[in-house]
Amino acid sequence: MPLARIIRLRSSAVSLNREAHRSRQKLQEMQRDRQAGIAQPEVEIPDSQPDAPPDRPAVEKAIALIETARDPIRSADKNKNRGKYGGLTWSQAYQKRLAVQSMAKTAKRRQAEHAARAGEQIAATPMEAAPAA
Repeated sequence: MPLARIIRLRSSAVSLNREAHRSRQKLQEMQRDRQAGIAQPEVEIPDSQPDAPPDRPAVEKAIALIETARDPIRSADKNKNRGKYGGLTWSQAYQKRLAVQSMAKTAKRRQAEHAARAGEQIAATPMEAAPAA
């Protein structure tokens, strides 16, 4: 994974952790206030209807752009190289490789057992006596 992506993911995780910590502190403060009997501030509930309706032509235009871009993206995905592991995750590719190795070992062992049995059968059959000269 590229270093820039790792750093971005770490910073996002840190930001989320800070927000979670702030939310927990605020919740604990509100719970303490409620237990102490301190009056809670009124919470305003926003209207379910927005003040201005969304601009429909802009929405329709965006949907049309998405629809026109969708087909070339799909065809590019189908023709794209499927990556280092053939479209599988690393662990899926690893499991597949282990299964193939196991099947190869089994086939080799069975072939050796078959050859050993064939050798035993050949050794067990009496040889015809060669004519004495």
